[in-house]
Amino acid sequence: MSKQIKHNQRESGRRLRGTRGKVDGGIKSIVELPQAKRSTQPLRTSEERFRLVAENVSDIITGLDADNFCMYASASYWQDGIEPQTIIGKNFLSYVHPDDTLAVAAAFKETRESNAHGELSFRFRRSNGDWRIKEATANHLFDNSVTEVLLVMRDVTDRVARETETMNLQIELERRNSELETVIEEMKQMQQGLIQSEKLASIGQLVAGIAHEINNPLAFVNSNLNRFDEYFHEFVTAVKEWRMLGETIRTVPKFRSMVESIQERERDSDMESLVEDFDVLMKHTRDGASRIKRIVEQLRGFTHLSEGNVAEADLNAALEDTLSIVWKEIKYKAAGEEE
Repeated sequence: MSKQIKHNQRESGRRLRGTRGKVDGGIKSIVELPQAKRSTQPLRTSEERFRLVAENVSDIITGLDADNFCMYASASYWQDGIEPQTIIGKNFLSYVHPDDTLAVAAAFKETRESNAHGELSFRFRRSNGDWRIKEATANHLFDNSVTEVLLVMRDVTDRVARETETMNLQIELERRNSELETVIEEMKQMQQGLIQSEKLASIGQLVAGIAHEINNPLAFVNSNLNRFDEYFHEFVTAVKEWRMLGETIRTVPKFRSMVESIQERERDSDMESLVEDFDVLMKHTRDGASRIKRIVEQLRGFTHLSEGNVAEADLNAALEDTLSIVWKEIKYKAAGEEE
């Protein structure tokens, strides 16, 4: 019997005497003092309170020995369909997903060796074979052995699923935003293209209107040049006939002075050179009018406003017309190959 028990017990006895007054025997009794009851009651209350907490907490509590075998399993294992008694004495790692076993074993080893608080996450097998994600803390148990580990874990599968779904939604949202930004950028470029097209269309309409306005008076100019050329040559013919007449009547004395005066004026005015210059000037004027007409036609063809339907086109002629229009801008910047 321990000393503590002895200190809290009182021994009492009574001698038994026979008929002749001799002591034949005795009765010894040991009475436990109330102080012993008072000293053990707080310990029992504390143990009962811990048992109630451990059995009713939602987190799963497991005690592991040095080889990761279960020494204690709380009632919370029912969440995974596991009876606590069935897991006691089994290797805890056998319930861990094979891909997570090494990491969990390493975490338990580090906890034992460093007496540190460790946090880990792994997949745990339920009784029906499903895998659930557990988030756990591992702590060293300060007892006679320095190798025991207290593992407290809770199920975070639903939370991880929500976080994964949220992350996937975020990724999808970013992808959609990226696609939307691409579409917006394409729309901006299309808008700029439409604006440019509208500008070009407006310029084309303006050019076509100017070409039309130039073409109308140009027709009058060409018509008048033709008529003026006819009139001038008729006048030259008449002058030549008058010259012939003058040579004829020059022999008549009374007309001689008059004819000589007219011939003097012709020499002073250089009529021959005037006629020659007129032909040259007329030719240049006709060439200029033709060039204006050609430019107007090129502008009308360049703007494509003369026809509203699809029609065949001569690409060579179109290129030549375009080069003719812009030649003034590129003739000092471009060089062609010599044939």
